[in-house]
Amino acid sequence: MKPDQHEEAGAAAPAPRLYRLLFNPTAAGVPSVFPFPTDFSLLPLIEHWRRKAHEEPDAYGAAAEAIEARLAQAPALAQPIRDFGLLHEHQETLELLLKPVFPRQEWLKELRALTSPFGTSLVYGTPGVAELLLSGKDAFLPFWLNETTLYTRMLYAYKAILHTYYDVAMQLDQPVILVIPDAGQELDRYIKLNASSQYISIRNRQPVPALSTEELKHLLHHIDDMALWMDRLPPEHFEFVGFSVVSLVDVTNEVATASLKDILLTSDANVTEENFDRVQREVRTLFRNPRLQLGLASIQGNGALNFRSERKIWNSLQIRDAVREGAVDLRGSFYEQALREGRLTAIEDLREGPSETPVEAHLLARGVRSVLLAPLRYEGRVVGLLELASSQPGDLHALTLLKLKQIESIFALAIHQNLERFENRVESIIQETYTAIHPTVAWRFREAAIVMLERQKHQGVSHPEPIFFPDLYPLYGSADIRGSSRHRNEAVRTDLIEHLELARAALVSVRAAVPLTLIDELCHRIGQRMERRQQDWSTGDESEMADFIRREINPLLDLLRQEHPALAPPIDAYCARTRSEVGLLAKRRRAYEVSLQRINAAISEVLEQEQAELQGIYPHYFEKHETDGVEHMIYVGASLVPDRTFDLVYVRNLRLRQLMMCCEIARRVHRLKRTLEVPLEVAQAVLVQDVPLTIRFRLAEKKFDVDGAYSIRYEIVKKRIDKACRNDSDERVTQPGRIAIIYSLDKEAEEYFRYLDFLQASGYLKEDVEPLEIEELPGVSRLKALRVAVNLHAPAKQPPAKDVMKVAAQAVPA
Repeated sequence: MKPDQHEEAGAAAPAPRLYRLLFNPTAAGVPSVFPFPTDFSLLPLIEHWRRKAHEEPDAYGAAAEAIEARLAQAPALAQPIRDFGLLHEHQETLELLLKPVFPRQEWLKELRALTSPFGTSLVYGTPGVAELLLSGKDAFLPFWLNETTLYTRMLYAYKAILHTYYDVAMQLDQPVILVIPDAGQELDRYIKLNASSQYISIRNRQPVPALSTEELKHLLHHIDDMALWMDRLPPEHFEFVGFSVVSLVDVTNEVATASLKDILLTSDANVTEENFDRVQREVRTLFRNPRLQLGLASIQGNGALNFRSERKIWNSLQIRDAVREGAVDLRGSFYEQALREGRLTAIEDLREGPSETPVEAHLLARGVRSVLLAPLRYEGRVVGLLELASSQPGDLHALTLLKLKQIESIFALAIHQNLERFENRVESIIQETYTAIHPTVAWRFREAAIVMLERQKHQGVSHPEPIFFPDLYPLYGSADIRGSSRHRNEAVRTDLIEHLELARAALVSVRAAVPLTLIDELCHRIGQRMERRQQDWSTGDESEMADFIRREINPLLDLLRQEHPALAPPIDAYCARTRSEVGLLAKRRRAYEVSLQRINAAISEVLEQEQAELQGIYPHYFEKHETDGVEHMIYVGASLVPDRTFDLVYVRNLRLRQLMMCCEIARRVHRLKRTLEVPLEVAQAVLVQDVPLTIRFRLAEKKFDVDGAYSIRYEIVKKRIDKACRNDSDERVTQPGRIAIIYSLDKEAEEYFRYLDFLQASGYLKEDVEPLEIEELPGVSRLKALRVAVNLHAPAKQPPAKDVMKVAAQAVPA
């Protein structure tokens, strides 16, 4: 390598990518350039020769004399060198001087170079260094040029200062790993740099700062604060003279493997598409083959490969799309064999195999000629499959399997971590969406599970212990779709009558061409049904009419289309208009269902938004059920949250916020109503009970239920209040646009009058409050209600949270 192969000044291209394996500082105060004055000088090496000649004249005397003679002819070599062309002019003298640094026997096989002290410019190097750097062409320019490596160079400079002036040994072993791309930019080589400061001397240009032992310790404890170091030991006080000897070691295998671990195992097992491409690049680098294509697939719970996912970490096999589309079958293929036998499989050339199954044909069509498969095992269980594919025959063979051994455990652990994280997410969704294990009570189920595990360990068997929570205050609310059964029945009846009209029209159209008297008889029966259903609709009519259409009308029309192709147009027109997911005309029924779903979604959104805030005030049990409307249930009490202090103020706050939720639901549904195909209305009620009750988890039903006679009465009331009427008329207690507050005790009404007064003043409710007596219900008597209209039009002013809590605290006198 010629002197001045790469100069720090004039470097125009970006610095190469750096993989920081051991240290990744975000160092404060790192300057933009190396701050210490430095001079490249051969004088420390010349002094080394002179010292050796004095100590061992027989061994070094003759060589030292030859060097002195040459230096007499070129005295500039003993001075600081800034024009590196001088080294080229005196090549022979330089080579003689550098014998201790570059022994002749190591000249061709070692990778070594000279730089200025802690510098970045390669001044002189072995042929291997020149070849290595040229392999990257212009992609590899002066290398220690980013913040991390500058920080490292400064640390080594301060290490030398501490050792020389303060007799302090600074423990520092920070390697620098460089990435050298090849000429095609498809593969990388990782090179580790070790720099020796043997031929560097330090001069103090100004008095050395006096630092106490405590100050030195403080510096060493703040090694990441370079601004502090530069303040206590100003770089301009010191000067480094000489040169660094840099040794370069190819650590591609080690770094590629470590990079795979870093990407796959230290990113919360979250391998993105971009990360996967990095993984593939590292695999190519490790195998020194730019043609390799990486494929991975996880094993599902049923033991089959996951072909459903779009994520590459779950399935990126060459055969993924073909299997999903049904074009190929894994049965009998070498993929199935590799998984079944659990062993590595390498096929050097697919064209030379004993047989060509659809799998091989598919791979060849994709340009794949060589394949390697490795079942991935974690703790003895196959969790996935790793695939390497190449377009070049012979790229993957038995020897490749040996190198694969280095990394297959990394991929196995990555797949396992992804599967675990996925299962945890699935479990979280199940817990949140499908089961009654609310987060507020999850701690109690965990306790019970731990007890079961302990008992199983010591006793062999264990029955689940009962889980119940006593002394809870219930809050129930319902938002019921008024007349939902009537709306649905009317939609279904109208759809089916229209369906029969279309069927009769189709039959009449084909009757002239087909002399079947049976068509006349069928049209007669259609007319009878239409007339009867226009006048009356009863339970069972829907199924009877649907069965009539499916069993008698549709089969006859299908037969006529097959036997008489010319009759297809009117029959096809009938089918097109009546086709739906239930095989019947369902235009109005679908409109009703969509309207119902939109209302339920709006109500649920209000409830869930409120829950996000209310759970933060005081944790409580919450559940909701969607049918023809939405009902919700809240339980709050000390037994649910044993690690927090419970006070009745939290119950009152929930009661007040529940009324505010009801107001928002009424307003939201009112705004939504004008956009619905079927303008459904919602009637709301809340049920008050001031006496706490107990809930128990029923193992058979896998849900919570109330416990005790008084609690059962509460459940009966919940199921019947939406149909309850006033004591003096047939009018329902619950009415659209109003909230009915159902209670039993006068003190409950007194509390709620305070809430109503506050909400009226805040613009949520209108002024009039109707006190009502409720008719006797089976098993329940002496119920009363307060009914109040919601202000649906004027926007309610959201009262500050502190005002809500204040009203809640004052709702019941002490």
